[in-house]
Amino acid sequence: VQAIRGVGIVLYGLMAIACVVLGVLSLRDYLMARQGKLGDMSLNLPEKLRERIHRQIRAGRKAFWSAAFVSGAVVSLLELACTGQVYLPTISYVLSMPEMRASALLYLVLYNLAFILPLLVVLALATYGVSTKRFQDLFIRHAAKAKLAMAGLFLVLGTLLLFHVL
Repeated sequence: VQAIRGVGIVLYGLMAIACVVLGVLSLRDYLMARQGKLGDMSLNLPEKLRERIHRQIRAGRKAFWSAAFVSGAVVSLLELACTGQVYLPTISYVLSMPEMRASALLYLVLYNLAFILPLLVVLALATYGVSTKRFQDLFIRHAAKAKLAMAGLFLVLGTLLLFHVL
């Protein structure tokens, strides 16, 4: 039991450090986005991975529903590098608090709604004819705000995990 507790402390500590690092990188990305240097941001998918995702989406476009589902699953796995940055620390924090375990399901549902709801909004807008150019303009216009919000989230999670370790 003591060994498991020790491993937990080390994992929470590492997760706290990772959150703080991601928070600092997100702050740097915020400053880059404010200057219009979106290509210089640190927390982007690597170009090769982005190209692979785009190829997968194009291939899925020509296929039936089952192939589209498989394409979506592959893209989700490839994007785990980005989405996991928030998901893993969130789960770690919730699991670290015994009094929160009972409400962990509610927190995970809330997190998933926050993650999926924007995707559903994008899907609805695309269905009703909003162009790719318009989406790109929205992203560029709000990139700095999104990066600042991410920095805040990472720093709060890192602080909470660090206090739990100490």
